[in-house]
Amino acid sequence: MRNIKNKLSFNFVDFHSANKPFYYITKVLGLASYSYNRNCLNYKFNNVFVMLSILWSFLMLCALLGICAHHINHFVLTVYNRETPNFITSDILSKILWYSSPASSMICGLINGKKMAGITRKLSNIDVILLETKRFKTYKRIFCFQFVEIVFCIVCVLIITGYSSWAWGSNFRSAYENYECVTVFLTFLSDIQYMNVIYHLKYRYKELNNKLKHSLTFNLHSRTIGTPRGRIIKKHQEENLKTLRHIHNELNEIVNNVNSCYGFQILVEIASIFVQIVSKSYLSSVMFKYLITLKGNRFKYYSCKVIAIFNYALFSCIKLLGLCVICNLATWRANYSLVVIHKLMMRRDLNPDIFSELYEFSVQIANSKVAFTAFNVFPLNMATFLQVIGVSFTYVIIFHQ
Repeated sequence: MRNIKNKLSFNFVDFHSANKPFYYITKVLGLASYSYNRNCLNYKFNNVFVMLSILWSFLMLCALLGICAHHINHFVLTVYNRETPNFITSDILSKILWYSSPASSMICGLINGKKMAGITRKLSNIDVILLETKRFKTYKRIFCFQFVEIVFCIVCVLIITGYSSWAWGSNFRSAYENYECVTVFLTFLSDIQYMNVIYHLKYRYKELNNKLKHSLTFNLHSRTIGTPRGRIIKKHQEENLKTLRHIHNELNEIVNNVNSCYGFQILVEIASIFVQIVSKSYLSSVMFKYLITLKGNRFKYYSCKVIAIFNYALFSCIKLLGLCVICNLATWRANYSLVVIHKLMMRRDLNPDIFSELYEFSVQIANSKVAFTAFNVFPLNMATFLQVIGVSFTYVIIFHQ
């Protein structure tokens, strides 16, 4: 009983408890296959909670694959008998990719559960040194923000899928709208889960840069380098720089683990987003060309359908924008440490030993540039966002021609 109470307790001094609101809802949906412990994350196969988490995630994955098979089978029996082979092939592949996004998230959770637990454990250890007295305030903000994220996710999914169901009417796809709602919710939740991890890294890189800026404050006011007080200050600064070097290296290792754990999931998600943008934009544009020829009630009827279809394309663009923006900001924060070090190295009153330590720090950062990638296929930044949007609308224009 005490172990169960520890798992369910919320303590803002603890990084794990600050993340528990989002953790529990992802665990219920099968997106988190590891188990929390009060002091650290345990990932031992003799742990009952871990085994139950893995089993539950596997059952949710099987349920999702069953929903996908049932959805496609329904369309084969009722819709595809009136369509061309090209349409049938493209629509089946589109649906498989649609369901593959949350399925890949569950599979990556099952395979990389130990690495995901290690990411949170390393962040907890770093926070003890990096955040110090700010931990309570930071964790409380994370705790509250995650509640807002969950509510926002639910509201967005209900608005998009609910409006689509209303626009097409209850006779269109009937209960299969529920399948679509579940898939959209799981996919959006997986994206937010990934963005939360990147945000935590961005914030810690920001705190590290702030500490690095103020690491040599005493040098400007110290005129007694050879005195005992000067030697103490110099030793303290060297130890502080070595600690920051170690933290930066640990954060870079976490970035590599994040790319390893979430890379395939993000690759599948961006591929699904690309297909959704192209297909929904093309379909809505075709219906819009037909819409402008209508009047009266038929115009209102079809305009609602056009908006419902275009909402999915817009929602996919917003998800892609969120992924690229947070990764771009985190990358900039990580690589900005090199700029801070170069500014410190330009100071005239810098001790030679401190300069040597800063130089080694700069070499370490220059040789380990931070980048978030989709399974090492392409980086996640604003350039990728613009390329995907540009290629998507190029395809739409080609389809119209």
